[in-house]
Amino acid sequence: ALLADAPAPATAAVGSAASAAPIVAIAAARKERSREKVQVRLFGMAGCPFTRGFIEGPVSEMLATSADIVEFQLHPFGNTYYVTKECGGSAEGMPFASYFPGYNSSVRECFDQRCGSAAQSPAPDCFSGALVCQHGVTDGMVTKAWACARHAAGERASRYMPFVECTSRRFLGITSEARFRDTVEHCAKASEFSPKKLLRCAEGPLGKELLDQQARQTPPHSGVPLAFVNGVELEDTHCVVCLDGLLKRVCDASRALGNDDTPTCQGILGKP
Repeated sequence: ALLADAPAPATAAVGSAASAAPIVAIAAARKERSREKVQVRLFGMAGCPFTRGFIEGPVSEMLATSADIVEFQLHPFGNTYYVTKECGGSAEGMPFASYFPGYNSSVRECFDQRCGSAAQSPAPDCFSGALVCQHGVTDGMVTKAWACARHAAGERASRYMPFVECTSRRFLGITSEARFRDTVEHCAKASEFSPKKLLRCAEGPLGKELLDQQARQTPPHSGVPLAFVNGVELEDTHCVVCLDGLLKRVCDASRALGNDDTPTCQGILGKP
């Protein structure tokens, strides 16, 4: 009888463990859902080598290691501006694929104040003049494609950033309209977008509309990349885990929100 009864406690223990497993999983899921994410916003444009370096380096590492604690958005417009009556400016002589000597940062600062996020009501001619791109025509073309990818992805960074990174790494090879189309098509396929739809957007009125929307969200600034972590400007856009590096700031902000450290953040910050 004793031998017959012996398996009973073991069976009960297995049953208890099995019934407890879903409870643990549910608790873990609830904890994950309750984690408040760190808001990271980046303003820049495709032609800027510093913006591309920031995207290909710190931003890429952040999204690869800490996407679960970050709400990231790219605002593609940067140092671009439109010619307006009050601010002036000219796109005459703008090269196709190199720095534009006629670019004027004072005009851009005026445009930011009158037409960007600082303007309650933008001037009527904010977006009707010629587009002036600091790094040439291709700067505006690819930046517009970024805005299109963001729109096509429903503003989900996990969907559009692979396209942004792909075109960023190939930017200097875009020396003609044909090379632009080839690059967009290649990166669209690699990122699981429709190449035809993305090109139609980038080369059509929707692309301009989306670019103008990003211009309206761009704050006055001295240069790009311009990044904010929970509304506070990031000073160091070169290092990932330095004192003011992107991932260090993200981990600090996540801990300040009362979140448990991820393994990555614990490795960077140490135990609290």
